[in-house]
Amino acid sequence: MAQTIKILIAEANLETRVGLKKLLLTAPVLPGKEIEIVSEAEGVKEVEVLAAKSSPDIILMSTNLKDIGGVEVSCRIAQTFVNSSVIIISEHPLSQDELKKAMLSGIRSFLVQPIDQQELHKVIGEIFELNSQRREKLPGATVSVPVDKPKIIAMFGAKGGVGRTLISTNLAVSMAESLKPQNKKIALIDLDLQFGDIAIMLNLTPAKTIVGLSKEINELGNIDEELLESYLIKYRDNLAVLPAPLKPEEADLIQAEHIERILDLIKNRYHYTIVDCSRTLSESILVALGMADTIILLLTMDIPTIKNAKLSLEVMEKLGFSPKIKIVLNRAYTKMGISIAEVKEALASPIMELIPSDGRVAIPSVNEGIPFVIKYPKSNISKSIKSLADKIVESPDKIKPKKWWK
Repeated sequence: MAQTIKILIAEANLETRVGLKKLLLTAPVLPGKEIEIVSEAEGVKEVEVLAAKSSPDIILMSTNLKDIGGVEVSCRIAQTFVNSSVIIISEHPLSQDELKKAMLSGIRSFLVQPIDQQELHKVIGEIFELNSQRREKLPGATVSVPVDKPKIIAMFGAKGGVGRTLISTNLAVSMAESLKPQNKKIALIDLDLQFGDIAIMLNLTPAKTIVGLSKEINELGNIDEELLESYLIKYRDNLAVLPAPLKPEEADLIQAEHIERILDLIKNRYHYTIVDCSRTLSESILVALGMADTIILLLTMDIPTIKNAKLSLEVMEKLGFSPKIKIVLNRAYTKMGISIAEVKEALASPIMELIPSDGRVAIPSVNEGIPFVIKYPKSNISKSIKSLADKIVESPDKIKPKKWWK
């Protein structure tokens, strides 16, 4: 059976991209291998999103991009996506300084236009073989049978203070409780890297955090599932938590490629992974959103948040995330000067779930470090979280909420 080499092409000029595809997909064919063009990008932001989503083996990185070009951008991509090999394509030979910078950044090769087809195939084949051999020799690398159809759910707040972490933690606990009879496992990752509160919400005192995993990746070049598990805190038999850094300054130690590797590994062992994302669209958050199967856009019923939600939807549409975005309205009231129907109309999107406000339930829950779905399981807010969990498990396209507000 032929091995597939997944390739992402990054080039602003359509005619040049077409030419590259012709070179890649016609003879000479690599023995025992076939090439698949997994995606094409015109600019660096697209490269970051598509590389996170498709995990290509090779990124053909032109110095001619729509927004920012040059060798420095290629070096940044190589450092960000360490599991993909970057080949620079340039119209001119690289200078000595550029070559040095490219080598230090992990660039695997460079080609000058016009590209010779045979040379292109040879370089790709050699890089793919070297990568395959390196993966086989990684110390402690283990092979496991992936879980069936794992799902990543990214929780993204349109604005600070919308209750993103509170909903993320209770959703994870609710899913763990309901899926326990089916032996399904849930992971909860805190990606609010500067001010993450998941550990506090669950009354956990972490000895290890995501920072340690990032350091392991930097030192070892890779991590395996056993090492990943050693950093996860068991909250329930089938619920594990990866806490955020304990100090805000440690957030700078975590790179986008670390998040990519962690999410790739965690999908092998956990059926559902809930990622509590910070509200800024950093490289790490873009990776998480790109890899997510469902993005929950959480908002509350106030004009500033609705405005931010609308802007978020516009940005995510440009990034190609629209099909997987589901809107959840937290602290949903009918007497807030704006109706639920008006929110729906303003966003031009359906609402997947309505979560009522109940400070008498939520605040004691936070202060005691006990999720309200456990402490107050019969409350309306707990029932709405259970409803959201059921929709995610069954099908995120079920968007008709129970009309508890009538």
